[in-house]
Amino acid sequence: MAATPEAEGPPEEVLKPIGCAHYKRKSKFVTPCCNKVYTCRFCHDEKEDHTVNRKEVTELICTLCETRQPVQAECQNCGIRFGKCVENVSRANCPVCLEDIHTSRIPCHIPACGHLLHRTCFEQLLRAGHYACPICQTSVMDMTELWKFLDNEVAHTPMPLEYRNYMAAILCKDCHKESTVKYHVVGLKCKECGSYNTCRIKGSPRLITNEPGSSNNELAAPSIQESTSDQPTSNLEDNPDEINL
Repeated sequence: MAATPEAEGPPEEVLKPIGCAHYKRKSKFVTPCCNKVYTCRFCHDEKEDHTVNRKEVTELICTLCETRQPVQAECQNCGIRFGKCVENVSRANCPVCLEDIHTSRIPCHIPACGHLLHRTCFEQLLRAGHYACPICQTSVMDMTELWKFLDNEVAHTPMPLEYRNYMAAILCKDCHKESTVKYHVVGLKCKECGSYNTCRIKGSPRLITNEPGSSNNELAAPSIQESTSDQPTSNLEDNPDEINL
C-alpha cells in the first residue's frame, strides 16, 4: 500500500510568501479609506468592518524593498515587476463545490495547471484520494512516490503469458504526449515523463504480431475487450483503499 502523497517544498523558515490567497504579486497597497496596508481588497474586506474601493487606491508598497510609491507595474526603486493578478481566472466557479470563486471569501489554491479551486475543496480532494485537477486531470502535486510504488507493483505482477505482447496507445495527462506501451492491468506508464496519470486512446490494447508479411510494429486485431478512450489506465479504482487518480 503506497503512502499518501504529501505536498513537498523548502523548509517553512525559508519560504517567503508572495501575495495572498487571492492575488499572486509582489506588492501591497495603502487603503485610501483607513490608511492601512493590505495585499488586496479581499484581505481588507475580511478584516475591516467596511469595504474598499480599489479604483481609489493611489499608493503601493514593494514587498521586496518596502518602497512606497504611486500605482504602477514595476517598482520605481528595485525594478521588480509586481506580478500578475489571478482575478481573470477567478471569474469562474470552483470545480468542486461550484461556488463562484471571485466573490467567495474562502481562500483559493492554485495548482501548477493554473485552475483555481477553494483550498478547503482541494484538501477534501486529497483526503478522498483524488490527486488530479478536476478540470484538466493534471496531477496537482508531486506524485513521484506513488509512481515508484506502481513501478514496483508492475514488476511484481507479471501479466499472463497470452497477454504479454499486448500494446496500448496512451495519452499522458501530465506531459500531454502520446506513446505506445505494453499493456498492464496495474497501469500504463508514460514513456516521456514516467507518469501513470494516463488514459488509453485509439481503441483497445492490441497484440503485436511477427507473422510473415507483417512488420514488428503491426498490431493484430484486439482480443482484450475493454472500453476505448479517456478511461484512466490505473485500475486502482477497483480497490477503494488505493489511490484513484
